[in-house]
Amino acid sequence: MDEPQSRQQEKLRDFIAWLAAFNVSTLSLWCDYEGLVARGQHRFLSRVIEQGLVRKTSFPLSREAVLLLTPKGKREAMIQNLRYVDVVTSPSKITASLIPHLFAVQKCVAAFHDRSKEFKSERQLVASHLKKRPDGLIFYEDKKTALETELTPKYKQRLFWIFRHHIAMLKENHYEHVLYCFNNESTRDFYRRLFASSQWPVIVYHRQHGHYRPKKSTSNQTLEFDPGEYRSAFSFRMINDA
Repeated sequence: MDEPQSRQQEKLRDFIAWLAAFNVSTLSLWCDYEGLVARGQHRFLSRVIEQGLVRKTSFPLSREAVLLLTPKGKREAMIQNLRYVDVVTSPSKITASLIPHLFAVQKCVAAFHDRSKEFKSERQLVASHLKKRPDGLIFYEDKKTALETELTPKYKQRLFWIFRHHIAMLKENHYEHVLYCFNNESTRDFYRRLFASSQWPVIVYHRQHGHYRPKKSTSNQTLEFDPGEYRSAFSFRMINDA
C-alpha cells in the first residue's frame, strides 16, 4: 500500500537531512536511525535517485552502496537549513579511508540518540567554539552528550589530553555528558583502565612539533590531577549493546 503524500514528503526531508549531516551514508544506516526495514525502502531510494536528489556510488571499504546528495539534493537540503552549504556532492571529495569511522558514528547516533531532539554531526560543529570537536552532539539519557566513536585506540598521552579537554567543555556547559563507543572490547577496556587511574597526568599539546607531552613542575615531576566528580559524566559503551 502506498504511503500518504505527507508521509512521503516527511521521509524525503528526513533522508536529505541525514545525508546532509554526514555527507555520505547507506540505506541501511538511515533505516536503522528511522526504525525502518531497509529491504522495504528500495522503491523509495529508486524514486529519489530518479528525481536527481541522491546518487549512488561505491567505496572499497563499504559492502553496501554509498549514498550522497547531488547538487540538486544539496539545494533541497539548503532550503531546510543554510548550514548545509558545505555539503559534499562529489564522490572524489570523500576520503575513502574515513568511511568505516563515519559509518560507525552513524550506527552510534542510531543506537543512542533520542530522536525527539536534534543531533549535530562533527561536520556541523565546525562553527562551534570547541577546540577539539567530538564526532557529534547527541541527546543520550536526557543529556546533551559529546559522542566519541573509537575503532582503534589512541595513544595514552593524547587520550589523557582529550579526557581533560572534555572536562573543560563540561565545565563551560558546552555539553553535559561524554559517551565513548567502541566496536571491540579490548579498546573499550584500555580506555576504561586509563580513565580509572586515580591521578591523570596533565598533558599539553606542542603545536609546533605536533606532540602531546606531560607538563612538568619546576622539579621536573609530571603534574597530575584528580578529575573528581567529572568521572560520572563519562560513559563507555559497545556500539552494538544498545
